[in-house]
Amino acid sequence: MDIERARIDSSNRRTEVVREMISAQVAQNAREFEFATQRMDGEERREKRRLSLFTRIVFAGSVVGVILLGFLMYVAFYGSPENAAIARSWLTSGFKAFGGGAVLVIAGQILMRLLKTPQN
Repeated sequence: MDIERARIDSSNRRTEVVREMISAQVAQNAREFEFATQRMDGEERREKRRLSLFTRIVFAGSVVGVILLGFLMYVAFYGSPENAAIARSWLTSGFKAFGGGAVLVIAGQILMRLLKTPQN
């Protein structure tokens, strides 16, 4: 009877050790999950801040560009002849630069699409 009781106690101790190992593993998995969740939340917040900052910069740049364009157009049409000539030269050089930049962007997009297509 004592041998049987010792064997049962040994089995119970092993069961307790396994139970403790399982609970420790569950706790470790919970900590890892919490850490991964917090990291993903932080990355998501950073991406939202970047997008918000980029949107504000683009919007502010657009507003400044429209105001500058309006001012130059006003000066070109209603300003004194000297100021009108300067405004027209700024407008033409700005449009040439914008057109050149647009051509470069379009050429870059065409090149990127050509490089992405598989060659048969």
